[in-house]
Amino acid sequence: MGGWVTTRMLPGREVVDAAPNEVVQDKIQWRQGAQWLQNHLSAIPVLVIMKLCRFVLPDIDSSNKKYVFAAVVGSLPYLLLCFAGIRRLIRCSATTPQWLLLHLAFAATVLTAVVFWGSPRFRDANSALLMVYAAWGTAAWLPSDPNVSSGLLMSKSGNSSKRLRIALVIDRVVGWTAGGTERQLAWLFRSLDRTIFEPVLFVLEGTPALEADRSTFQVCVLNSRPRWFNLKLLYDLRKELSCFGPQIVQGFFYDATVFGVVAARLAGVRVVVQSRRSVGYAQLGFLRQIVLRCANLLTTSWQCNSRFVAASISRKEGIPEHRIAIFPNILDPEGFSVPKAGEREAARHELGLPIDAPIFICVSNLRPIKDLTTLVRAAARVHQQLSDAQFVIVGEGPILDVLRREIDQLELNGIVWIVGCQANIRTWLVAADMGILTSWSEGSSNALLEYMAIGLPTIVSDIPANRELVDQQLFRTGDSSDLAAKILSLWADVAGRSRIRDANKHRIEGHKPEIVMKRLQRYYLELAAKHLHG
Repeated sequence: MGGWVTTRMLPGREVVDAAPNEVVQDKIQWRQGAQWLQNHLSAIPVLVIMKLCRFVLPDIDSSNKKYVFAAVVGSLPYLLLCFAGIRRLIRCSATTPQWLLLHLAFAATVLTAVVFWGSPRFRDANSALLMVYAAWGTAAWLPSDPNVSSGLLMSKSGNSSKRLRIALVIDRVVGWTAGGTERQLAWLFRSLDRTIFEPVLFVLEGTPALEADRSTFQVCVLNSRPRWFNLKLLYDLRKELSCFGPQIVQGFFYDATVFGVVAARLAGVRVVVQSRRSVGYAQLGFLRQIVLRCANLLTTSWQCNSRFVAASISRKEGIPEHRIAIFPNILDPEGFSVPKAGEREAARHELGLPIDAPIFICVSNLRPIKDLTTLVRAAARVHQQLSDAQFVIVGEGPILDVLRREIDQLELNGIVWIVGCQANIRTWLVAADMGILTSWSEGSSNALLEYMAIGLPTIVSDIPANRELVDQQLFRTGDSSDLAAKILSLWADVAGRSRIRDANKHRIEGHKPEIVMKRLQRYYLELAAKHLHG
């Protein structure tokens, strides 16, 4: 039976050897093999598997079962690479005459080998073809020139090969105004010069907010919750990146950074960027820190939004300073322009706020690190001297119930308001008299920039990131009595409030979109020139 049943296993071997020629021997072997299979039906699945293995294995003629087993196991990666290569060729639509000739040669050799039951001479003739498929399978996982990628996303834009393709990877988008990173991403997509750049957003997990507004962005949603050892997510992301063929991949947040960095390298991307917008990564668990350090080894460059964040990751993670670029947060000059005369009263009327009362606002996610309980306790002290003062907290988060209990205990209902997330955030800022920030830690606060742009006097916690933006009215972090004293002092100092407004106006010049985007575009082009062509 050749490749199906070794004839040495069959009875009557001497009859086969005594046959006058090969044709007669083959007839006897067929007859004896068919009889043997009828008596050993349970062995057919094993024989089929051995047939497939023999098709790609060298000719093994040994009675040593361990040697045969080792040869089979050792050849499995080669077999998998062959299948991967065939699949890749099908997905890339390799239908040129040369490839069609290769496919036909492979099919003809397979058919011949099957007809002659896996005879070694026909199996060996197929080895060269299998090597070509295995090479294509290997190329799917090894670095390659992204310019030659042919994929689903690239086919959507005819001149994509002339532009610098950038893949931006994020775990999820709760809303384009929900956080600083989402807002900066939205600005990045709107502002990149489309004649030079082709950005695509890769989102690991889809959300209703993302589906509601995708008109401005070219988005690829993987719809897979990022978890440790999620190999399917890693494979899917690598596949989508291979299809798009980016020259640069940039990750935002921890999960997207880890999956994005590894998938980018597997897809052959030569420039990988991490975006670090806070120092919160330092609070990660031990194992997640180890994984992040491994991702750092595969990273080309880091983007930070403040000198404080850059110095922190350089010191704690050993990242060379020359590989860190600092780009301040972009501020929307139209959305947060200084209000005109009468606009403050109109805003208060629209929001149902008292016209003449002092109103202090804090825009923040409701998370422990934002230390909003200090603001509530300071409000109780301020209320004792400014009985008509109102405090407004704009935001949502996990400590909402904690803050409400604190407000109830201090009997501040009707004095401290938590209004949740607001789409018309500018209206709330225009209605306020002073902006407050109480965080224990920040990378670079978008809320503080918005206070400054609107023209609000500010009182902020004394932390490094805040000191980069303002140098006046800093209170001791976590000290509600110091915060209350600063609020009362600044409220009584009209001239001091005017000086802070003027100083803030000059400080936000470096955050204008045209200035930041010009630097950012030059950064991407220099990265590409250095690592792709240099």
